[in-house]
This record gives sequence, C-alpha cells and structure tokens, in this order.
Amino acid sequence: MGRGLIISGGTDGQYQVQLKLHRGRIEALIVALTNQIAMLESAIETMEEGIEKEIAVLKKTALEKRKAYLQGVDVPADPVITAWCADLTEDLAGEVGTIEIPGERKTVNIQPGHGGNASYNAARDGQLQPSVAGMPEGTFYNLALLPGWQKWMPTYRFGTITAIDGDICDIDLEAATSSQQDLDVNQSTRLYGVSIEYMTCNGAAFSEGDGVIIEFEGQDWNSPKVIGFKNNPKPCGWRFHLMRLDGTLVDDSLGADFEVFDSNELPAPLYDVAYDAETETWSFKIGGQQDPDGYWVEYSCPDGITTQYPGQYKLSDKRQAADLIKEGDYSDQIHYFKIHDAEWLPAERKRIAYSPVYGEAHFITTYNETQNTHTKRVLKIESSVQYRITERLRPDLFPKIWEWYYNAYWWEIYNAYAHPEQLTPPPEVRGRRVFLWNNRSETFIMEFHGSLFGEDPDPEYEMQEASYIVEDPSIDGIEHIIEVWSDMPEELYSEGFEDPFTYEGGEINTRFNYWEMVYFIIQFDFEAEE
Repeated sequence: MGRGLIISGGTDGQYQVQLKLHRGRIEALIVALTNQIAMLESAIETMEEGIEKEIAVLKKTALEKRKAYLQGVDVPADPVITAWCADLTEDLAGEVGTIEIPGERKTVNIQPGHGGNASYNAARDGQLQPSVAGMPEGTFYNLALLPGWQKWMPTYRFGTITAIDGDICDIDLEAATSSQQDLDVNQSTRLYGVSIEYMTCNGAAFSEGDGVIIEFEGQDWNSPKVIGFKNNPKPCGWRFHLMRLDGTLVDDSLGADFEVFDSNELPAPLYDVAYDAETETWSFKIGGQQDPDGYWVEYSCPDGITTQYPGQYKLSDKRQAADLIKEGDYSDQIHYFKIHDAEWLPAERKRIAYSPVYGEAHFITTYNETQNTHTKRVLKIESSVQYRITERLRPDLFPKIWEWYYNAYWWEIYNAYAHPEQLTPPPEVRGRRVFLWNNRSETFIMEFHGSLFGEDPDPEYEMQEASYIVEDPSIDGIEHIIEVWSDMPEELYSEGFEDPFTYEGGEINTRFNYWEMVYFIIQFDFEAEE
C-alpha cells in the first residue's frame, strides 16, 4: 500500500507513476538536527579549552554528518515506475493509491479506478517510508517482523484463475516470498470460492487463465476477493469471438450483425459496435437501463444462420431463461448455410430472388417458359445443420403484348387485372405439366383448365408441395434437383388475339399472346430434429 502521482500514460490501463515516499520523518529529523547543531555551536563558543569542548565539537560534527546524509544522495529519490491499473481505467490523474505485492515494493499496481476508487486515501493506502528515516533499532524491528506480518496479516497477492462460475472463481496463487530471508509468505497455494468485484460487470470480464489481483479484506486470509487484473486489464462490455462452422473467422471483412433482447424480449439499443483484429473479437455496448437479469444476444453473418448464444439456431430453442447472459467475453459458432445455383436449363431464362430471414431462409425463383420446354433446376446446399426443405411449384399464365406503345404498357397490364370486362376473354386453355423431384423420385402431373381473366382455374391447377428433412447435411454441398416438362397448347404461343382499347382519348390496337410462367418456391427451415 502506498501513494503515487500519475505522470503520464493511461492507454490500456498502463501508467507512468512517481511513488511518493513518506519524507515527513526525515524532514522532522533534519529540523531537529539543525536545532541541536545550533545549540552546540552556541555552547562551544562559551566553553574553555579542554576535554568537554572537544566532546561537544565531536558531537556537532556527528550531527552535521547525519544531517548531510539525510539531505544528500544517500536518501532515495521518489522513483518513477511503470504500473498497471487493476481495472481498465484510462483517465487517471493526480495522486493515486498503489498496491505493493506481497506487502513490500516488489511489484506495484494502481488501485482499481472505476468510480474514482483509485484516488489516494491515506487510511486505506498509507505511504511507503525509506528505512533511513527510522532509528536503527526501529528499522531492525520492522524488518525482523516483516515476513510474519506479510504471511499472517496479508494485504494483496497475485494469482491465476483456474475455474470460474459467474462471479465466483478458484485461484492458483503465485509464489510470494519476503525480502527478508526469502521466507514463503503464502498460507496456501490455492484459494477456492473467491468472489469477484470488478467495475460494473464483476466476473463477466474474467476467464480461466487470467492473472488477477486478490485483496484480503481486513488482512484476513479467509476473506479474499478478486479486484482486478495483474496486467492488461479487460473492459466491461460485450465481446464475442465468432467462427462460422465452415471454418471461416467472422471478422470485419465478412461482417456480422448483432441483436440484443432483454429478459422481457424487448430489443435493446446497441452502440459502439466494433471489431478488433488483434483479439479477433467483436464488441458493443448496450444503452438504456441495464437489465439485471441479463440479455439474449443474437448474431448473423453472410451464409450463416442467425444464432443466439450459446449456439442456438432453432427458433424453438431460443429465448430460454438459462441462456440470458451479462457483459463479458464469449466465443460461439454460427452455423453455415449457403445456396448455390448449380444448374438452370435453359440458362438464359432464369429469374432469381433470394432472401434469408429470421430463423429460416427462402429461395424463390421464377422461370419464363415457352411451349414444350424442359426446365431443370439444380440447387447445391452447403449446410452444417440438418434442415427441412419444402418445395413448391406453381405454374401460371400471363399476357405478353406484341404490339404496344411504351407509355401505355403498364396501364394496360393494370387495366387487364382491374377491368377484365374491357378485354375480350381469351379462349379456353387446357394443358399438362409433369413435375419430377429427382431427390425423392416423385412425379406430379398437373392438369390446367381455365382462362386468365374472369374464371378461376380448376382445383387441379393448384400449387404442388413436398417437404422432407435432410438428415445428413454437408458443408461440401448436397444437390437438390427439380425438373418440369410442359405440354401447353401451341396456339397460345403462336396465334394470340387482338384487343383494341381506349387510352387518354385515343384508341390503341394491341395483340396478345401468353407467357407461361413456372414459380419454384423453395423454403428451408432448421427446426428438424437432430
């Protein structure tokens, strides 16, 4: 325990500190010696020559040498040292309390700074005093008792966390010896069930293997608590090291999105989201009133399934009370899920939309088909988890305008839907499509009977759906194949029909035929049992 003055530094909690040694006794001795010398000088001037005068002169000389010694270079100057603050406080200034371990100036740290705690407090911190300030007999007495005081009235020790559960940890103590006779001053080598008091997050900032500072409250070996780090103190806040399960580090080049929900499942505001390349960790802070029960934290990345700590990717497994966490360091893995458009026949006709959403991924495609065309769709799915794939196939007919004016085009399409009575109904349409799911060797034949406007299609002309679980996924990929053969009437594609209508006071002649459109709607979810 001691007194120091911040000279510079603060980055990462490291400072240059001048130790302020207690010089009051030295100064008082110098004043007392000065007075004694002055008194002897006055006495010597009135003395007659002889043995008494010679003794007085010798006494005066001894006092002058003692005074010179105390004023001279033999008295240690206030040293400037490098010291770590016990917590991550980077803006300390002025006088601070210091921690000497193991009770003498071998290694010096600064008291935890959070909440102004590091400011010098004479009752708590005391002040180191040079041994030269004491009388010889007093100095000997203190040095003789030092090892016993260090062992049986301990102040602080260094140790390493070997196990941690919330705000409680077990610690292996560093060896501690006294400068006097190198005596062991630890009462044991391990401490169990030690509480942690640190900034705003206590044990959340610590992990197994961290070097820590232990304070013994009341200088009682049976009342230890962790108050900070030996060096490189960690901040409170949220830090996550994330890996995607194909072996990819989730860094700032890949990108990550975070969402946090309080214990009432309400979203919490985040700020200062950042990535540290040196530690390979993401960090952020949560605004507003802190939830004492903790938070659910979710994260996602490209080609990853939204995951809630710890590793929960299924909607049914999320929002469990046991998964609420508080500020600290965490590591987790984001499950991998990627869709490749491996093959499309014919390639020039494809239209694709892909949208990953909360808890599942949709892959929706649209194909513009011509008569009697064979359509083949191959998806390659790379995944680290089982998934359910639901495939939906829906054919449709749309008008295609052969002759039109650009400005009237979209109005005409709208009018065809909103005012079908203005258009000549198209002829009856009959056709057949054959759908083959190669993965399951299933075939569906769909009959169509109906028209585009004014009449609903037959019940047979409904969306076809099939669903199954992929039980053996692979990050190298599994192919899913869908093929369609169409047998729609030739006249729909070649003849068409004419239909004039009025637009902005003028008559526009148009010619219609049809595009046949096949929708592939492929949905994935991850609720399948493992």
